[in-house]
Amino acid sequence: MTHSRLMKASALAAASASLVACSVIPVAPEGLPEDWIPSVSPSPIDPDLLDSPLGFDPEQESAVRIRNSKCDELSSGSGFILDDHTIVTNRHVVEGFLDLEVNTSDGRDITVASAAVSQVSDIATITTVESLSPFAPLADEDPGLGDFVTIVGFPLGEEMTTTMGSVLQRSDDNLDNADHVFISSAEVEHGSSGSAAYDEQGEVFGVVYAGQDDSNYAIFIPISIVKESLANLDPLAAIKTCTY
Repeated sequence: MTHSRLMKASALAAASASLVACSVIPVAPEGLPEDWIPSVSPSPIDPDLLDSPLGFDPEQESAVRIRNSKCDELSSGSGFILDDHTIVTNRHVVEGFLDLEVNTSDGRDITVASAAVSQVSDIATITTVESLSPFAPLADEDPGLGDFVTIVGFPLGEEMTTTMGSVLQRSDDNLDNADHVFISSAEVEHGSSGSAAYDEQGEVFGVVYAGQDDSNYAIFIPISIVKESLANLDPLAAIKTCTY
């Protein structure tokens, strides 16, 4: 073999080796790891807030503001929804009215059909034309000393306010509006009368009707007397004319 042919043969051999090398299929990579996708653990949403477009809890949604137009003044109070057409408040919140104006926590104006008052204690009801919700459940037992208490109302007739505290003492009612009352460290102001006092389970175990002069501590009628009062109601008629 001549030198030129030897060179050509060497070149063809090299090219052939190169082609063989290029024809080898590379080893496929291993599968992707399965743990690279981050796990999703969303924070749970309080189920009580799921049905509330404003983010209020049920105790706040049940609260209503009451304005009493009288012959010589305009006063305000609070209340809570008992059933689809009934609001509970204080007798002194509705007495002597020419007109009662009720507003719900979501800003609706509610038409008042009638009112009734109890002679057992400072408790009254307002019956409405429109349907109401949600209802505030009533507790089975009166509060105990040291029990946690939440009060929801409209002090001074303005924005809804929630205050918290504990039950401090059971006391005789020196205003003669109930056989006995409870005093709590949750503070209230004028306009809070008729507010629901809730226990730790979210049930109404009292109705606020006054505040202590020196501390604004809430004084409330226990649920046992509230229930007795609701079972003994007399219709309350609006004043038709005013005498000046």
